[in-house]
Amino acid sequence: MKKAFTMIELIFVIVIIGVLAVIAIPKLSATADDAKIVTELNSIVNCVQDIASSYTGSGKEDNNSANCNLVKCAVINLGNLNDGNVTINLKTSSDGYPRFCNFVKEKALKKDLNGTLSFGGVKVKP
Repeated sequence: MKKAFTMIELIFVIVIIGVLAVIAIPKLSATADDAKIVTELNSIVNCVQDIASSYTGSGKEDNNSANCNLVKCAVINLGNLNDGNVTINLKTSSDGYPRFCNFVKEKALKKDLNGTLSFGGVKVKP
């Protein structure tokens, strides 16, 4: 007598794997979206910190760092290169940016990462 799985046992295993996949796939895709949002927020904060470091070291703002090049959901405007002020304009998908930028904007507003940040004066948060 051969030892093998019956057809019923195989069907049950396939059904269980299917149920687990239906539960797990949405959770994994949500995790990937959250990672993009956190990465973008960190890039914005690090870009502002790089600009502040450049301003502190040389007296001129410079947004050519690697972190500033990674920013996808915001436009960082230096304005006058010698005043220590940076303006962050957060964008959304309606502005032609990726869909996750909507969530980045929502979270960045909670962290007060919008508008003018001044590191030549007193108002720096990041």
